[in-house]
Amino acid sequence: DHIEQINFVYNEAGKIVSRAPHPPSSSMIFGTDPYGYSIFQQLLVGIKYTILVTLIIATIRVVVGYIFGVIYVFFLNGKGRKFINSIADGMHFLPLTLLVLILLAPVLTTSTGTWDTTLGERLFIQIMVMSVIVLPVTTSLIGNEMNEALKKEYVQSSVVMGGSLVWIIIKHLNPQLWNKLLVYWTQHVVQVLQMFVHLGIFSIFVGGARHYPDTPWRLVPEIYELSGMNSISREVFMTKQFWMILPPIFVFMLLIYCFNKLAEGIATKDSRKIMKK
Repeated sequence: DHIEQINFVYNEAGKIVSRAPHPPSSSMIFGTDPYGYSIFQQLLVGIKYTILVTLIIATIRVVVGYIFGVIYVFFLNGKGRKFINSIADGMHFLPLTLLVLILLAPVLTTSTGTWDTTLGERLFIQIMVMSVIVLPVTTSLIGNEMNEALKKEYVQSSVVMGGSLVWIIIKHLNPQLWNKLLVYWTQHVVQVLQMFVHLGIFSIFVGGARHYPDTPWRLVPEIYELSGMNSISREVFMTKQFWMILPPIFVFMLLIYCFNKLAEGIATKDSRKIMKK
């Protein structure tokens, strides 16, 4: 995870010809940030953390939503389902990024330069908050899909003939839900990536950020990851040094495009199967 830092560039005579931030050149493909750290190397190091945390959050959302969906369908009465549906409907109009910002800001920022929590604890809290925040929506969505699957005649026949709950879930519900769950998973990956872009602009980074005495006006990320590279966007637009912000934004756009195409491919394959039947 070592990132090369170049504060000054000298010519053959030993005179300073450039100071950080350095523009893109043959020796520095994407240039450097204001501290002289290579943007290209930050992308290589940071993308694995961003993708890993994103996949973990999206997986927790779908898996826990599926478990709660089973409870929603088989163990809740009409009032319980109506209560969850009303919360889910209300959350569609709620800016989730703003809610996550309010919840995570006290945990992921420090003005003293020291932490009361470890990096692992902050990552755990961030993953849990960003996962739990959408559980009413995922529970309602997956639960309603299960309800639709239960209306099929062969599923009802299995229930009448004494099929157990585990048998119905494994043999009848899961085959119908698998492709839809994959689509939901890719959609949540895209949503989390978009949320990271928004949070990065407000200086809320994966793993947290702290103030340093020499830069009290800026929060510095604890680990290299893509959302932290978006925090200087306001400075970039004032100084017009766009090379510092374009590479991470392009990488986010590329990741979002790839997962959108993945979701589109799964949905298209599923619709073709339905048409053949």
